[in-house]
Parts: sequence; C-alpha cells; structure tokens
Amino acid sequence: MNHGKLEKRPWGQYRTLYEHPGVKIKTLTLNPRASIPNQLHEYHEEYWEVIAGGGVAYIGRDAREMLPGLIFHIPPNQPHEIVAYSSGLTFIEVQVALIVPGRDAVLVQRGEFVEHFGGLGAANF
Repeated sequence: MNHGKLEKRPWGQYRTLYEHPGVKIKTLTLNPRASIPNQLHEYHEEYWEVIAGGGVAYIGRDAREMLPGLIFHIPPNQPHEIVAYSSGLTFIEVQVALIVPGRDAVLVQRGEFVEHFGGLGAANF
C-alpha cells in the first residue's frame, strides 16, 4: 500500500493516511452528486467524520444527512451507501477490523448480495 498516494475511483478519490493491522484511516472525497455503491463489510466497522461538503448516508434502512462535524458509526454487516450533494463530500473514515488482513466488501442491491469480494479485514473501495 502506498500511504498518502491519491487513489482515483469513479465516484471520486481517497487517500490512506494510516494503516496498521486492524486499523485503516482514509480521507475520501466524492465528486458532486456521486455515490459510493451500497455495500457492507463482514469483518470490520467504520467511523466517518464529515469535514467538508454534504450528502446523504443510507445506513441500513435509515437516511442520514452528512454535514461537517457529524460523526457516523457503521457496524459490521450493516449495508451502507453514500450520495454526495452538488457541493461534493469529504470525510475521514476509520476502519476497525475484527479479523485481519484482506478485503471485506459485499456490494448490496435491494437487500440482496450481488457481489462479494472475499477475504478478511479492511476493504479497498
């Protein structure tokens, strides 16, 4: 992993600030009106703190507005999706793995598993 390297994605970009077995800290920036697909993580939880812009987090069945200063907790196995407002969205993400290492992302659509990235530990979007 190249810490500090800017990683581009269709929805925006992220940078890993810190990584140690069981913990990963990243900054994520979503482009205006972009979204990170609905997914869940079997073996890690996430904490998000919004630092700029705004959007909506769909966590389980709840829609929560994401505004600067707000903090969110996403437990393991909780479907979640993020949609940025026209201002875009930047937040800090802290991943805390229950089992390490590997990838741990399950994309979810309409309550069903549609794709599973196997392995254990922290995900790479």
